[in-house]
Amino acid sequence: SKSQIASALNVNANVLNNSLGIDFDAVSNGEKKVMVAAYKQIFYTVSAELPNNPSDLFDESVTFNELTRKGVSNQAPPVMVSNVAYGRTIYVKLETNSKSKDVQAAFKALLKDGSINTNNQYKDIYDDSSFTAVVLGGDSSEHNKIITKDFDEVRN
Repeated sequence: SKSQIASALNVNANVLNNSLGIDFDAVSNGEKKVMVAAYKQIFYTVSAELPNNPSDLFDESVTFNELTRKGVSNQAPPVMVSNVAYGRTIYVKLETNSKSKDVQAAFKALLKDGSINTNNQYKDIYDDSSFTAVVLGGDSSEHNKIITKDFDEVRN
């Protein structure tokens, strides 16, 4: 379901639905089987150490009244983000019309081994499947790229 995908991948399911084109009706009717995998490619992380005193985060010229005017209170204290990871997330949708009980095993083998050609055991399932990937973030020339059909292209 949409809520399961949103929860499992920690993402807005409507965004993925629009990008990956998941037919939730066909899935719930048993006409299709879908598996979505998320990969994070972290290029670098920026970290900051917390100071001994929270007041050390502010310049000496900043007053309590000024912070209060800007909405800081006991109910809405200031927040410091101490770690930020920069990179991209790749969502891969594997979809099939196959009725085989081995679909999940076939998709897991594909994600693990990374090649359709080395998994002859599941050839019938792969022949009846489609693969779509959405790349969010990263290099601006690759930003929000959508790749379909060729799983080897999805992997690269």
